[in-house]
Amino acid sequence: RKFINFLGITTLQSFTATALGMFIGSVAPSSDAALAMFPPLVVLMVIFNGFNISEKSTPKLLKWVAKVSLIRWGFEGLAINEFRGLEFAPGPLNRGPSVCTGEEALGRLALDQSTLRGAVAAQSRLLTGCYVGTYVVLRA
Repeated sequence: RKFINFLGITTLQSFTATALGMFIGSVAPSSDAALAMFPPLVVLMVIFNGFNISEKSTPKLLKWVAKVSLIRWGFEGLAINEFRGLEFAPGPLNRGPSVCTGEEALGRLALDQSTLRGAVAAQSRLLTGCYVGTYVVLRA
């Protein structure tokens, strides 16, 4: 079951990234402009995805970036799929803090309240938004 979920999440992530590229391409006046617009957006998504800088520390002006970060939702879905329900055996060298369950690992990532369905739904909303945005821009 986890492998099927993994395939679904990565496929959805791929479609969403492609849809974002199409949206940027439709907004940009040229292909060079589109290529120049994409890296800053990806950097914003990486920095403000909720894992590098917590949502509490994110400036109010940039809180929306975490909600539309395809990197955040892809990672969240994959992490929940991988860790939920796992139990870890302690290793022979018990150095530093360790986790015994997947739920503890998700808690350290602040994903203990998140669900796979929620991550997939958010990713699907991004996909739909990019497709609709592309359509609207190209029709104008």
